[in-house]
Amino acid sequence: MEEAVGHTEDKSDSENGLVQPVDDSTNSKEDSDLPQPVDDAVKQTSAGDERDSRMESSASCRVQLQNLPRYMGHKQIKTFLAKNVGKSSLRKIRMFSDTVYFSLSSPEEAEKAVKSLNGFEMKGRIITAKISAPEPQKGKDVSKCSCDTPSSRTAREIVTPLADVDYDEQLERKMSDAKRLATTLVRNMISANVMNARAINAWNLVQPIRRSPYTTCYRNKCEFTAGHDLEGNVCVGFVGGRFSANMHYILPMDTCTNISERMKGIVKQFQNFIVDTGEETFNEFERVGVWKMLTIREFADDLMIIVTVFPIEDREKEEKLKESLVEKFLSKDNLSDEENRLRASSIYWQRLANASDPPIYEHIAGSPYIYETILDTRFRVSPGAFFQTNSYGAAVLYSTIAEQAGLLNGNDGLEKSVAENLNDALDLNKTDESSEGTSVLCHVDKPDETAGVAKSVDTNGDVSCIISEKNIEQTKDSTKESPGKEPALTLQPDSTMNVQANEEASESKSANEAVNDLEYNSAVGEEVQSAEESDGVAAKKRKIDDDVGIFRMIVINPLENVNSMMDTTVILDVCCGTGTIGLCLMSLLRRSKTKGRRYLMGIEMVPEATEDAKCNASDNAFTENDCRFVTGKAEEAFRRLRFHMPLSWKVDEANVVGILDPPRAGIHEKVVLGCRMLSSLKRLIFVSCEPSLALKNLVDLCRPRSKKYDGQPFKVTSITPVDMFPQTKHCEWVVRLDR
Repeated sequence: MEEAVGHTEDKSDSENGLVQPVDDSTNSKEDSDLPQPVDDAVKQTSAGDERDSRMESSASCRVQLQNLPRYMGHKQIKTFLAKNVGKSSLRKIRMFSDTVYFSLSSPEEAEKAVKSLNGFEMKGRIITAKISAPEPQKGKDVSKCSCDTPSSRTAREIVTPLADVDYDEQLERKMSDAKRLATTLVRNMISANVMNARAINAWNLVQPIRRSPYTTCYRNKCEFTAGHDLEGNVCVGFVGGRFSANMHYILPMDTCTNISERMKGIVKQFQNFIVDTGEETFNEFERVGVWKMLTIREFADDLMIIVTVFPIEDREKEEKLKESLVEKFLSKDNLSDEENRLRASSIYWQRLANASDPPIYEHIAGSPYIYETILDTRFRVSPGAFFQTNSYGAAVLYSTIAEQAGLLNGNDGLEKSVAENLNDALDLNKTDESSEGTSVLCHVDKPDETAGVAKSVDTNGDVSCIISEKNIEQTKDSTKESPGKEPALTLQPDSTMNVQANEEASESKSANEAVNDLEYNSAVGEEVQSAEESDGVAAKKRKIDDDVGIFRMIVINPLENVNSMMDTTVILDVCCGTGTIGLCLMSLLRRSKTKGRRYLMGIEMVPEATEDAKCNASDNAFTENDCRFVTGKAEEAFRRLRFHMPLSWKVDEANVVGILDPPRAGIHEKVVLGCRMLSSLKRLIFVSCEPSLALKNLVDLCRPRSKKYDGQPFKVTSITPVDMFPQTKHCEWVVRLDR
């Protein structure tokens, strides 16, 4: 289930179906001595002859190995070839069952490799080696050659396939997909002999899907490829066509409604800029040209552009192009021109030869960072950082995580905060058409007997109330009439729960500790208020929680351990990146003025992201007494957890809640084992942007105890889909596991 907020790979671009260009060589000519037929519509040029010559040389360097031992992985094959052929010239290793293809730098080396490997005995098998036929052709540049009839689909249909589907129907489809995938999860758990798996009703696990506040213009980051359209004109947009069908062209993004008009305007200006420079766009097949890609990150008034180019040998020419770019997008002079008023606040330059090369960003103008605020928590965003591509949806996602983690249960302070949010909540005039008339769902144990509130019971037995827009306006009016009183809308937990909570709190915590905690919360609140008043930059930023605060939810369940927040709570943020989730949860807890101590422990493998997390914590007035971020592997950090905590904390006695937001492919098996072995971890929230790839991790967390999977297993309690990507088929999962 991607901002400084972290230098990690963004998870969310493939979620909208964006197709990225692939670097592959094409076919060579069968026989260069024979006359080649020429279509009248296509004129061969000297550049084309050069390309054919290069491809002929490349094809003659390709070697085929057959009859390899079964179950050999790519890493083993690579090690074997490096040992027997040489690592320096080895490239493009491709495996198909017991057959392997690889290329070398010259025909002579290929012949030498064939002689060396042909007849080689390995694990009882005799390997056969020979020079391979030319690699299958992958594509041609549409501006230089003819191609088959292209698809009539537009970028809108490819990138946002559900754009023309009513939003409620989109959500119904995603709910159906979630239930089908949950059924597969339960089936896999049964195969793994998970305890009581046969008694699990998969559909009951899936909670109602959480809506995105905005369904159009919601993406804050997008990558656009530079190339040529079907008519051969310079175009910056999304890649269309299929390489296997010999089609490679760029589709304009004008019709896409998931990106803003401002972002579209920047793309158009950059497209005109490319034409004005006279430099060609990069050709993936010929490996020539300059302009490769334009990345845009947009937050309120802040806009960052990252221009990716193929390395230019003439550094003087490159410097002139940088100056022209800055003049185009950051000069004050162009403010007088209506057409050129689209300006960037931050500009980066990136030289990238291959997609696999480590990204290096060069800041050439403007601010080095841009900023975004989610749930009253401010983050700085750097060019290579991962940040959720839907900021408004991220507020809903993080609120859902807080709800499922049980951090806000039975919380009077939070109830007051939510009531205040109802007063300052959604500006209905700003809401797009798709969200007009939408009610807001709040889960409570026993809602007040208030007129105008419709009650319903969900699958978990919790009572829900629907607060309509009319109720919101009534709340606003009541607040205006009596400004000194509490808002009319209050959500009170069951009185029995209050008595139980008070009794348990008195047993586990002394009065002195409670007083100290109240003083601490008050001091932190004053510090934050002072910081916000003095921060002019933050004041101008839009507050996302002002728009989606009404979507925050409270769960008050008598079965929950209401004493969990009365003592000490440790939020263990695994794969924390730049700390976005953990810091948002800490901000919610701080504003709620919940009694008890809480501590955030973030674990991240990327050192740059860890430093950014520390900076974001400091910017939001969190000190070392509130949180700590460490660089390292999660399974190793778990074993040393008590050494990372303040001296006054006892991890074994604390309520440890884990938040796990891994990359798209999921987590390593060692992290799964680390979570199982951490006995104090009683609840784990698993966030996945690609639920189908998370099934194995979820099953492994729930497997019965064994030699391989030590530690007490978890059980899946609920699955909450969150729609982070309207108009597409993708959906985020928030999975709650308990033990």
